[in-house]
Amino acid sequence: MLQINVLIYEPNYLIKRAIMSIVAEINNNLIIEEVTNINSLKNTIADKYPDYLIINSLHLNIEIYNVKIILLEQDILLQNAVPQNVLICDRINISDTKDVIYNKLTNIFEKHDLKINSSKSDYLSAREVEIVALVAQGKTNQEIADLLFLSPHTIITHRKNITRKLGIKTVSGLTVYAILNNIISINN
Repeated sequence: MLQINVLIYEPNYLIKRAIMSIVAEINNNLIIEEVTNINSLKNTIADKYPDYLIINSLHLNIEIYNVKIILLEQDILLQNAVPQNVLICDRINISDTKDVIYNKLTNIFEKHDLKINSSKSDYLSAREVEIVALVAQGKTNQEIADLLFLSPHTIITHRKNITRKLGIKTVSGLTVYAILNNIISINN
């Protein structure tokens, strides 16, 4: 089975985790690795020869060869200068919704004849979306139950269903999911 190696270099923790989550959702045969600094980026590229590098455009200040680059940008209209001989595969605006980023990455990886997961049938119900928003706001199961006039046991059941559908087990993961899907705003 075809495997694609994806290397991610993004200093912002939430953005990096969100992108890693989206890439992992696309296909199980994508091998995702993160690097934390420029030196480890150079070494990892030299040692592992990744197929793709997803990197914040602000940090692309070195020439990188033999890897397709997907740039993460804050504002596509204000594109940063790219060193010569760097192969830019595509650009992704990190302000886009999860679905837009997912579709753009899917289109890129499909060029490798990679079969894309079609498990998007497990969308969250309206009640589950409401619970995700409250969890992302830091509410406990009891507080959520009180706000929604439900029992804590019902909230726990909803949380289990959310975990099963999304594969996200942590509050921080649900928070990233809620931000990417415009369930909550980070400006609040």
